[in-house]
Amino acid sequence: MIVDCCLFQWFWGVVEEFSDRAMIVDCCLFQWFWEVVEEFSDREMIVDCCLFQWFWEVVEEFSDRAMIVDCCLFQWFWEVVEEFSDREMIVDCCLFQWFWEVVEEFSDREMIVDCCLFQWFWEVVEEFSDREMIVDCCLFQWFWEVVEDISDREMIVDCCLFQWFWGVVEEFSDRAMIVDCCLFQWFWEVVEEFSDREMIVDCCLFQWFWEVVGEFSDREMIVDCCLFQWF
Repeated sequence: MIVDCCLFQWFWGVVEEFSDRAMIVDCCLFQWFWEVVEEFSDREMIVDCCLFQWFWEVVEEFSDRAMIVDCCLFQWFWEVVEEFSDREMIVDCCLFQWFWEVVEEFSDREMIVDCCLFQWFWEVVEEFSDREMIVDCCLFQWFWEVVEDISDREMIVDCCLFQWFWGVVEEFSDRAMIVDCCLFQWFWEVVEEFSDREMIVDCCLFQWFWEVVGEFSDREMIVDCCLFQWF
């Protein structure tokens, strides 16, 4: 669990050109953050109030920001679903309901996979012993084909969806291998128009990434698009 102050200090040093750098989670906040959540057995699954508060600060331009899930609601959400043994696979009605509330301005909201369909989907495939394995590239490709009409398609790849995806496949011993070239190439192609492209690789993804490439001696140099495309 190597996302410590030093790594983040380096990370922010790389993105020091950001004007709102002071607003983002800095070393001090993270040090406090890890102390606060140290009691969590699944500390890596750290989508709690702090991370979301940062996320919403990043997307502060949303007019209905106050309406979205805030710290209190998320704290309640985790308390509600704490009885789930596979807490990481938390794509249930509540989370999706929130997701759709965020994108409620989309005209074709009804056409997209809503809470009912996903709930049904998991119930249908619940007999699969390797249920976690079915969320592969194909399903994601299908999902994006469904929402391809969304104009700001790049915005919807938020922390929750990615965290859920990694939580689902966490049991794979070769977890680093599953995110193959196609998926990453697609991810970067989707977000390529973002001017602060370096900033969107949030804590969760970076934690996983550094764990995968921890053995690289020139660890700082590899966070560029070219290497990811190759990867």
